[in-house]
Amino acid sequence: MLPSAAGLAIAPLLMRLAVWLPWRMQCEWAWMAQDWLSEQAAQDTREENMPQACPGVTDDPGARQMLPLAAVPLPSRAVCRLLWLAAVALAGLCAWRFGLTWGGLAVLACCWGLLLLAVIDAREMLLPDSLTLPLLWAGLLFNLASAWVPLPQAVLGAVAGYLCLWLLFHGFRLATGREGMGHGDFKLLAALGAWVGLAALPQLILIAAVSGLAYGLWLVAVRRAGMRTAQPFGIHLAWAGVAVMLWMGAP
Repeated sequence: MLPSAAGLAIAPLLMRLAVWLPWRMQCEWAWMAQDWLSEQAAQDTREENMPQACPGVTDDPGARQMLPLAAVPLPSRAVCRLLWLAAVALAGLCAWRFGLTWGGLAVLACCWGLLLLAVIDAREMLLPDSLTLPLLWAGLLFNLASAWVPLPQAVLGAVAGYLCLWLLFHGFRLATGREGMGHGDFKLLAALGAWVGLAALPQLILIAAVSGLAYGLWLVAVRRAGMRTAQPFGIHLAWAGVAVMLWMGAP
């Protein structure tokens, strides 16, 4: 009962963060663009021609404010139901696999973070640094006392995870002239490498790659996407990370 209650309690926060974090990023980008454009144009031209990029947010640097998290509207009902079910399921699986231990709670928090990243990537094709980087540092701290792997293996897992997708990204761009993925995917795999270590990284990458390929082929088969349609890869990295973590022994 306790894991289910925890999942039910955390789900509303995940729902609002899934909307608020991308919105905040878009507003910050809009403000940066407005600051740059204001240096290039006269004051009257800027006021007459520049559209308001973020509804409800002024472009006056002294009056810029973020919408409070509690005031953010919830996503669609389908997304809310998915988050409820996934948050509760993850809590139950972690309790069953690791028990009610500090290590199990740490893994559960990581899984909830991966769930949030997957939802944001599915909706916006974004993986915020404000989530991926803390997840990376948390993985290193988690393995500081060799919870799953020795700290050197966790560091090597983070480095190898980042370099693996970074090299793939640049190789694909050199071969095709197109970008195959975003930099957030590099950071997410680095974070997962910090949690599971270098030895488990190949299995994680294989699961994510097979999942992504199967999903992409299914979308093409049902004509919901073309061969060149961009698809979020962070979803597959996130669920592969959860699968590998549940497969590993108790921390």
